Amino acid sequence: MKIAFLHFAYCCGPQADNAKKILQGMKLAAQYGASWVLTPEMALQGYYMMRSDKQFQLASLQNNLLQEFMEACRQYKQRLFLGCGFVDEKTPRNSCAIISPDGTYYNRHDKTKVVPWITENWAHPGEKFEVWNLEGINTGVMVCADAYFAEHGEKIARQGAELAVVVAAWPPGGHAGPPEEAWKRLSRSANGIPVLICNQTGT
Repeated sequence: MKIAFLHFAYCCGPQADNAKKILQGMKLAAQYGASWVLTPEMALQGYYMMRSDKQFQLASLQNNLLQEFMEACRQYKQRLFLGCGFVDEKTPRNSCAIISPDGTYYNRHDKTKVVPWITENWAHPGEKFEVWNLEGINTGVMVCADAYFAEHGEKIARQGAELAVVVAAWPPGGHAGPPEEAWKRLSRSANGIPVLICNQTGT
């Protein structure tokens, strides 16, 4: 299986431009035969979007923000891991939404460890970790700081995880140390499973 990591500059949006980048990346990934496409944390709205004067909107199952990505997944037969702000029953979350290759919304993981900064304090923390069978692979999904805690790796290991997908916006240095150490710790705590990270790059 081929996997594409869309390491584009998304911070501060604008959201419409970020959506175009993701769709462009999906099309390019399809040309290389990628069946999974990963984006960083908050790729749709752009991490730090709260510091910007640009307009943004949270995704939900009631609006049409996911529709163009669902259509692209169906067209390219891809599974998309979309880092985005998501609102469910008026509760905003920092999430990774998963869209299936048939173009349907599959599920999402809501970030449990929301940092108390302006960039994230709008989001309510998630409450659980789940493992899903995706193309025959038992996969746990995390958002950024979720991957810092070894007990989270242990939680998905107990559910039979064979792989972890992490969408992140974690710059090197500071912020509780180099992120690579956290990602290695996550792998070790989950019985040595592989960890796929799509991390925000650029400014």
